Amino acid sequence: MDYGHSRYQTVANVGQLSQGESRTPKSEFYPFSDFPFTTQHLARGGAHRSALQDPNCPQEYRELLAVQRRTDCLGAPIRLEGCAVGEFWVARENGRAFDEVDEDLAVACGATLARFF
Repeated sequence: MDYGHSRYQTVANVGQLSQGESRTPKSEFYPFSDFPFTTQHLARGGAHRSALQDPNCPQEYRELLAVQRRTDCLGAPIRLEGCAVGEFWVARENGRAFDEVDEDLAVACGATLARFF
């Protein structure tokens, strides 16, 4: 998270990449304003999940998942000293929704990643 420029920067992509994605993008940035749902959840320290099948899926994810040909996503903060410095984000293409156990695991992954910073 680049607070100075109010934007997210993708540092690494792993797993099955979507068309146009690179493993180590040089300049993949997204303004916070394009992701208000994400920004709100990361600021309060919580995980978030969305699914295209959910009529309440935030527009920011409805568009992103459609472009990436994914059906579901889950994000959790990477926090240092109480502040979100990044996000652990995963997506699926099989239509299987993420659940509370997945959220707990994502939060644990975010905490583990924070130890490396």
